[in-house]
Amino acid sequence: MPLDEKLLNRDPERVARMFTEISPRYDLLNRILSAGLDGPWRKTTVAMARPQGARRILDLASGTGDLAFEFLKVKAFQGVVIGLDFSDAMVQRARRKAAKAKVSNRAQFRSGDALSIPEPDGYFDLVSVGFGVRNFADLEKGLLEAHRVLAPGGRLVVLEFFRKDENPAIRFYMDHILPRLGRWISRSPSAYAYLRRTKKGFLSPDEFVALLHSLGFSPVVLKTLTMGIAHAIVATKPPLPRPEETP
Repeated sequence: MPLDEKLLNRDPERVARMFTEISPRYDLLNRILSAGLDGPWRKTTVAMARPQGARRILDLASGTGDLAFEFLKVKAFQGVVIGLDFSDAMVQRARRKAAKAKVSNRAQFRSGDALSIPEPDGYFDLVSVGFGVRNFADLEKGLLEAHRVLAPGGRLVVLEFFRKDENPAIRFYMDHILPRLGRWISRSPSAYAYLRRTKKGFLSPDEFVALLHSLGFSPVVLKTLTMGIAHAIVATKPPLPRPEETP
C-alpha cells in the first residue's frame, strides 16, 4: 500500500507548531499514553543499534532527547550524540535535560531539518529516529539524507508506530482512549488525533523495510515490540568494497 496522499504534503511548520504546543507535557504524555512501554522500547532499539565504538550519533526528530540520552547509558559508547529537531521548544527542553544530567558535553541539541541535515557526507556512525519518520514531510528524502550522512558500514535505527492490523483491545485504545487522554493532558485538541491518523496512513513494517532496501540500505533487521504496537528497525549502509589485492 502506498503512503497516504494526505501525509505526503504535511506542512512542516504546522507540525512543528503542534509539537511546540505539547512540549511542556511531552515526556509525561509519552510515559502515560504508552503505559511506560516507551522506555523499554528505546532500550531495545539502542541495544539493536550496537553503539559500542561509535564516535558520532545523529538523533533525528530528537524531541526532548529521550532516545539520545538512552545511547549515553551504554558504557561502551564514549562518543557524542547530536540531536536535531525542528521544534525550538523541544530543543530547549532537551538542552535543559542534558544540563541537569551533566551530559551537555556529550549530548548536543540543535534546531534543524531532517530533510536537509547540515553535516557532511559520511559524518556519523549511527543515525537514529524515534517516532519521527511519520512526521517527515518527504519520507524518501529524509531517509536519503540519513543515508548520505552515514559513514559506509554505518547504521540507521528507527523506532516507530507503523500501520499494522491490531487486536480489538489495542484498536479501541488507539481509536478512542489515546486521543481523548492525550487531548486532556496535552491541552491540544489535535495532537494525539494526528498521531492516530498518521499511524493508520503510514507504511506497514514490511513496506518500510522494502523502501529502505530500495534506497540502498542492506541488510535490514526488523523487531516487533509489544504485540506489534511499535517496531524497531536497523538498516545498514553497505561498507565500501575492499580494494582488490594485488599479487
